Amino acid sequence: MKKLLLPLTVLVSPVFAQYTSLVTTRDGNQLYFSSSLRLRGTNEVDVPKIFRYSSAFDLVQQPAHSSQAFVEPEVTADGSIAGYTVQTGYCIESFCTANPPVNGVILGAYIPDNPLPSLTGRLRLSRDGKFAMACCAGLIPEIEPHLIDLRTGSVTDLQGYGAIGDGRQAFGHLANSSSAVLLMDATGPLLWDHGSITRLHFSHPPIVARMSADARTIVYESGDQGSHYELIVHEVGSGAEHVLHQGPLVPAEYGNNVPPYFQPWLSDDGSSVLFFANEQIAFELTNGSGTRVLTTATNVPEGVISATLSGDATTAYAATPQGRILRISIPSSQIEELAGPTPQLFQLQNSAAGSVNWISGATLVSGSAVPQVQVGNLQAPVIAATPSLVKFQIPWEIQPRDKVEVRVQWGLPPPFESVLTFTAATIDAQFLNPLASPFGGVPAGLAAHQDFRSYVTPTNPALPGETIHYYMSGIGPVTPALATGQRTPASGPLHHAVHLPVFCSVANVMASGDTFPKAAIRFLGLAPDYLGLYQMDLQVPDGLVNADSPLSCGFLDLENGGYRVVVTDLYARVE
Repeated sequence: MKKLLLPLTVLVSPVFAQYTSLVTTRDGNQLYFSSSLRLRGTNEVDVPKIFRYSSAFDLVQQPAHSSQAFVEPEVTADGSIAGYTVQTGYCIESFCTANPPVNGVILGAYIPDNPLPSLTGRLRLSRDGKFAMACCAGLIPEIEPHLIDLRTGSVTDLQGYGAIGDGRQAFGHLANSSSAVLLMDATGPLLWDHGSITRLHFSHPPIVARMSADARTIVYESGDQGSHYELIVHEVGSGAEHVLHQGPLVPAEYGNNVPPYFQPWLSDDGSSVLFFANEQIAFELTNGSGTRVLTTATNVPEGVISATLSGDATTAYAATPQGRILRISIPSSQIEELAGPTPQLFQLQNSAAGSVNWISGATLVSGSAVPQVQVGNLQAPVIAATPSLVKFQIPWEIQPRDKVEVRVQWGLPPPFESVLTFTAATIDAQFLNPLASPFGGVPAGLAAHQDFRSYVTPTNPALPGETIHYYMSGIGPVTPALATGQRTPASGPLHHAVHLPVFCSVANVMASGDTFPKAAIRFLGLAPDYLGLYQMDLQVPDGLVNADSPLSCGFLDLENGGYRVVVTDLYARVE
């Protein structure tokens, strides 16, 4: 039996933020963030949780089940009170709600008759820990903010108002020691002080805005259609403004939903700001002096996805797409790596023992390093690896119905890990396309002609009666059996699948008028000279009327009953 000369090549390039919503205290000694990763060696749930870093990483809170996500942490300036947003209905199996219900949770403070569980909205916390707000515009637009006095539990309905953008750093103290909230209404931005309103005259509509602790300085970002992004400093007392930085043109396709580009973070005294530029972060005084680019393509080549600035402007934290967390000294610009590159696992291609398999993800390998794949407590043979895809074999020792965890590691173990959990099956049949991603959707199969020299395509169809060859994964045990990691011999006895399809039929019409003709299977088993890859040799029925037909094969679902049906294309010459 010959094998196809062309290589089995697959490429995917997923993007995922491993750490989000970084926030820190005034002195920068505590960092909070959200992540669906686990602390290494724990059995934490694989949904977004709240973590903290002080001298080490620790878990603050995690959901009790996978239908919740804990996101967008908040922390007071002194670190005594923290909070986060609970997103309910996060994901159930493959369905994720677009605008799930959300509410806030406060840690470290007693709130009389705590109203937060009954208030819908994302939590925003004042620097002094006296007030919280449930909001925010752009996230759940129909929700108007509520202001909560954490000392008394009293709630003020801010009807007619909305937060600006994500509503972060919206609290400040006026000269009379009263608290003010940065909001906007149909007229424009304003400071709200227990019903008293001070109008703010911004030169552009704001996307996001940050206010200093004394409510004297506001840095906001504009993104007018047809114009450049601008980072603008607004002095509350005088109304004076100056443009701190100009960014790229706002893409026309954004319409009225323009995302922020600079994503600023303001120091407590309003004297300095941290902001994004070209996927890196920079620091500048709000008077326009002292500009410094903190991360560059040289020291952080992968760029930054989330960042924050301490209230005293001495420390910045940054998270990168590779799963790194960095602490940056503002005075010295020195970068310290708190968490190294962390493989992120997104999806597993199939669940059958012995089969070739793929993990899609990010940072799965770097350079010439060879990743290790652990399936349960077994090391799995790795066949090939790229940063976004690892090809490996599920060990034959994995038993059907086992609940199995999969991990990938290379280099020094970071403090966090990503884990995929699956339930092993005897058969999880999938057609493969040697020229495309195994995660590319259905139909995926691409057959080779009988002589293996080319593929069956609409312009190069199979002949009636020709035996064509499909590659597959997840077909299950074979006889005679092979050991884990043992490549199928290129010659000698064939290794036949123990469980053949109950049917393989073509959705077509025969010249005789018959429909759904059977396609004879000449061989199903392990492909010679490959590791864990299956081959199905199928004879094209004579007399097909349609040139392009779905091919369906049904395998018994030995664990759950019923059938597992897989579908691909069959291109045949019509005579």
